Amino acid sequence: SYAAAQPDAPREEEQQQQQPPQLLQDDDFVGLLPDEDPEVPGTYMDAMNSNTKLGKAVRAAIEELEHLGDLETEVLQQCDDLLKKLGMKGSIFGSSPPPQMQQQQHDSTEANS
Repeated sequence: SYAAAQPDAPREEEQQQQQPPQLLQDDDFVGLLPDEDPEVPGTYMDAMNSNTKLGKAVRAAIEELEHLGDLETEVLQQCDDLLKKLGMKGSIFGSSPPPQMQQQQHDSTEANS
């Protein structure tokens, strides 16, 4: 091959490795589109008032975050239960389960009484 005849010529693979990485272009962006990410105008007081558009948006965001936190806690509890079945002593939650799990355990204990 031509590269074998000229030992000083860089190979194609080496040329590709020497090129600097390309920066992301605007068309490479992955995320919410502007129409999918509306901006709700308002002040701090509007955000604290659940009757305003901004207050309703804030309340909906908080509810979604609480729901996601509950899902995360549920998955972690399932992991903890599985690890116990596999023989792990202790808990991934430290000395006690998270408050939500303590409340559920308390409720189930009262229901069985």
